[in-house]
Amino acid sequence: MPRTGRPTKLTLTLTTAFCERLATGLSRTKAAVAVGVTKKTVCEWMRLARSGKSPPHLAFRTAVLEAEARFVADQLTVILRSATPHLIRTVRTRTRSDGQVVTEVTEREVSDWRAAAGLLKCAAAEEFGDHREELAKLKREVAELRQDLLSDAPARGWSADP
Repeated sequence: MPRTGRPTKLTLTLTTAFCERLATGLSRTKAAVAVGVTKKTVCEWMRLARSGKSPPHLAFRTAVLEAEARFVADQLTVILRSATPHLIRTVRTRTRSDGQVVTEVTEREVSDWRAAAGLLKCAAAEEFGDHREELAKLKREVAELRQDLLSDAPARGWSADP
């Protein structure tokens, strides 16, 4: 039975424009506004894609996830480039008082420790993240709760196996 109602705004052109904006770092909400649809519409398209019944929506979802991943990968590349030591060459030419032109070339190795620190905070949050103490505390509490539940399981008639 053919579908009735208003035709979808989902087109290849709209998908491309939406994903171009996501790849630059815009949120889904701002990208939606930029291409003339609402956040609710984008959410509905993503929901329809998850149901697996609509190939156009599946293609949209795939393109969205790829665009978001591309943005993250691009930003990681910038951070890695900044964090990796590299040589900076400076060439300075000056004229001495006797008229002779002197060229000085200096090289120095530079890297941005803040970029490396930020990358560590994200990639290894348990060891280097801003909330590592809270994370460790929560893990201990979860382990204690799990232990309490497992010790009470037989008394309550529960199986200890998940």
